Amino acid sequence: MRYLYGIVFLAFLIVVGIFAVQNMQVLTVKFLGYSVTAPFAFMSVCIYVFGMLTGWTVVGFIRSSIHRVTTEPHSNQA
Repeated sequence: MRYLYGIVFLAFLIVVGIFAVQNMQVLTVKFLGYSVTAPFAFMSVCIYVFGMLTGWTVVGFIRSSIHRVTTEPHSNQA
């Protein structure tokens, strides 16, 4: 199984490398008066990482909320 993961990871790296080589056009992104100019492949990686970070934050918030609701006793019991 370890070799299978290695092969899948290597294939992923090859695909990402091909994507980066074929998408070297410069892209400008503007937001709230700021602008960033970088290659398209670099911007794609940055957006992907930003999405992962925000996704982990949302999942962590939901998990902690569910844990808090399911484990703490209710304070308004009569």
